[in-house]
Amino acid sequence: MERAWPFALSGLALLLSASSGLLSTEASEPAAPELPPHATRIVALGITADELVLALVGPERIVALDRFADDPDVSNVVEQARGVRQRVAVDVEQVLSTEPDLVLVPAWAGMELESGLHRFGVATVRVGNATSLEGIRENIRRVAAALDAVDTGDVLIARMDEAIDRARARTRDLPRPTVLLHAGSGYSPGAHTLFAGLIEAAGGRLLLAELGVEGLAPLSAEREMSLDPDVVIIDAYRADARFQDIAGMTSFALDRRFAHTRAVREGRVVPISARFLLTTTQHVAETVEELARALHPHDLSRGGPS
Repeated sequence: MERAWPFALSGLALLLSASSGLLSTEASEPAAPELPPHATRIVALGITADELVLALVGPERIVALDRFADDPDVSNVVEQARGVRQRVAVDVEQVLSTEPDLVLVPAWAGMELESGLHRFGVATVRVGNATSLEGIRENIRRVAAALDAVDTGDVLIARMDEAIDRARARTRDLPRPTVLLHAGSGYSPGAHTLFAGLIEAAGGRLLLAELGVEGLAPLSAEREMSLDPDVVIIDAYRADARFQDIAGMTSFALDRRFAHTRAVREGRVVPISARFLLTTTQHVAETVEELARALHPHDLSRGGPS
């Protein structure tokens, strides 16, 4: 049975609910409570919030995490999450039952979630949908400030940047293969996306970006075959033959229509864990390392950038 994926709402399309025009502005949009100076009952909703809060504060200040925090396919904080007992869905009643003083809300959540929490006097911080490395830095700074953990946030950013710079240094003089992400959804990222920045840092060239395609763009199988990139990156979960018919598309490496493409012929269709492809936090440093090894398997050791 196919599992419910957190990235069914993963920023590919953010659906925001409209307030009813029959309600007064004051009733439908309660004033947002002031942030507590030092929150001690924090709830994190969404994988991004989980990854940020666990890196910024100790588990003693966190009362609940998102229910996907324990899923090793999508979460980079499975071990750290064990220090927090409760799990909640993105639901006002479930969140309120934990008696939080601050809730980190994911970018894709409807505004009614925050409105519902504000009506009960609970402060919220909306975690942005980062589309660049600078967007990740801004998210870390914003959340760190809300959690009274500015210094820790600065350290987190510095470590992320140092790891990415090391990867860049190791791939700087290597050939830069063209890359395409086959997400199995009929869409693929182009220029001005986080994935484009990660591919550049890993020593590759995102093919759609070079062709002038911007953002997350529709990509048919026929168009994908005609582009013929050097390397195709696929979600490791979707690459599993048990799930090869997800979203109406078969896994790239298993689809005979792609047999003639260079990436298939040369064995350069590379599955990468969804937890690396989905993260929009400091863990992208690990994503860059994984991508660098995928793009330069004969030049980089399995130990990763040093």
